[in-house]
Amino acid sequence: MSSTTLTQVFSDIANAIRAKGVTGTMTPLQMPTKVASISSSKYGVPMDGLLGNVNGQGELQPPSTSFQFTSNDIVSIASNAL
Repeated sequence: MSSTTLTQVFSDIANAIRAKGVTGTMTPLQMPTKVASISSSKYGVPMDGLLGNVNGQGELQPPSTSFQFTSNDIVSIASNAL
């Protein structure tokens, strides 16, 4: 693989990270940390607050994380939206 191709690959990865809201420049060695900093919540609700984990018997458990729903954008919730 040529260095031009690697440069383009790293540029594409950096752009994908930026598309998730992470700002600034980054080296390839910084990319894992930048990816780890990407939030996995929306309106203050983390994924772990919505769905629990599956236990050894394949049963979905209740969420283990509590959260406080926050949004200044939402003024109503459609029926069956949650």
